Amino acid sequence: MNFVTVNVGGAAALWAELESTAKNNTPIVMFNWSPNFTDALYGGSFVELPAFNEKCKTEASWGINPDMTHDCGSPAGGYLKRPRITRCL
Repeated sequence: MNFVTVNVGGAAALWAELESTAKNNTPIVMFNWSPNFTDALYGGSFVELPAFNEKCKTEASWGINPDMTHDCGSPAGGYLKRPRITRCL
């Protein structure tokens, strides 16, 4: 995926960004939990990342981007499970 990361600074700004993309009918990739009311309002699907492996933290060649580390899924017991792409219809 080719996208730009925007740190919005807080919940209100995040929801404003989501609403803006809905009005403009543009996709947004955001970290969220599920189930969530945004699922019902905006739809979307989860981004499937390669399964977590400790090598993903230290070996750039292990994940999907050969130039970066940390480009795989999160550990099963971790806080973040997987990112969700929301396509505003």
